[in-house]
Amino acid sequence: MPANQNSTITDTGQAVQLAAELVFHPNIIPTYNLWKQSQGPIHQPLHDAVMAGMEALGHRDAAAACHSGVGWIRALFEDVDLQQWSRRFEAAFRNQEFDQLIRSCVEASLAGIRDTHPGGAFAFGGNTRSADDSPQVMAYRLAADHLIGNSGGARWLTLTLFALTRAIGVNASQGFQSDQWSEATLMWFQLERDWLNGNGEQVAKLLVEMNREIFSGAIPQIVGGKIDHALAELVLNAFDSRFFSELKETKH
Repeated sequence: MPANQNSTITDTGQAVQLAAELVFHPNIIPTYNLWKQSQGPIHQPLHDAVMAGMEALGHRDAAAACHSGVGWIRALFEDVDLQQWSRRFEAAFRNQEFDQLIRSCVEASLAGIRDTHPGGAFAFGGNTRSADDSPQVMAYRLAADHLIGNSGGARWLTLTLFALTRAIGVNASQGFQSDQWSEATLMWFQLERDWLNGNGEQVAKLLVEMNREIFSGAIPQIVGGKIDHALAELVLNAFDSRFFSELKETKH
């Protein structure tokens, strides 16, 4: 994608609305650390240790929210208003550094979709390569053809946001299971909380900070290097979403 191509992706609102369906898709929700922690009785000593660590490192807002227990988490997933979430999350793009970071992810992702054989995109997480005539590969090809043919389309932003939501969920979950928590671990916890709450302003600030302080500016390259697997996972888990259904309607 040419360096100035990202300026043609103007429909941020549509991209975020499509992403909202994916962030809260029934097959994706169980992957979040917050959801996992809301499914059973909280372990009070561990809970207290987490709160103390958050407060000691300055994450007082996150600690205050978590002090209220898991009820607010359950409500978050049960009562989500996708339109309201989208409007709140879209505020992230008013942060110019965040906006540029996401669009840099899009630029870094084009080759990953263009150059990956669709069947090979499914070879991750213990899965094997999918047959060329399998339904999932045909679905992947449908989406990939659209993306490649519409390099300024909103679905590039949507796919990038989906890749990030999966990365956030995975890292927060793995961090929670670790026996050593760092500042970065707590940042993943807070990013997941703000992301799922649609707190766009805080998401933008925190992700920009993490890209600079933890990843040395490499988030676009990381996302771009795994974008084919993100699209394959989207096929497997959310083929009933508008991300695909509108493409199928257009094709016919």
